[in-house]
Amino acid sequence: MSQLSYMEKLLDGVEVEWKALKDVLVRTKGTKITAGQMKTIHKDGAPLKIFAGGKTVAFVDFEDIPEKDVNREPSIIVKSRGFIEFEYYEKPFSHKNEMWSYHSDDDAIHIKFVYHFLKLNEPAFFKTVVA
Repeated sequence: MSQLSYMEKLLDGVEVEWKALKDVLVRTKGTKITAGQMKTIHKDGAPLKIFAGGKTVAFVDFEDIPEKDVNREPSIIVKSRGFIEFEYYEKPFSHKNEMWSYHSDDDAIHIKFVYHFLKLNEPAFFKTVVA
């Protein structure tokens, strides 16, 4: 059974309102930081994770970056430097400003469900970007 027919059966008779993610999630900016700066301020065991492209991360203290750049909401981090990947993170974090992340202010939206949906469909996003 295809996913679509399963979904159609699951939702048969149910009113569903489909919305774009940009209309229901909050897109956040990161912090202005270079890979070199990340290496310089990285501290093993520090509480704040900064995400960069690919698998690059740094752990820093909260005072190492501006408070306005710290995201404290459970979020989906969108990595799109050479490939498309999504990462779910629940602790305070930041990311380089050329990346972005999403969280929800709506209790009816389960951000972890959205993450799993996006993660499941990563190959489709990659094909769209490469094409």
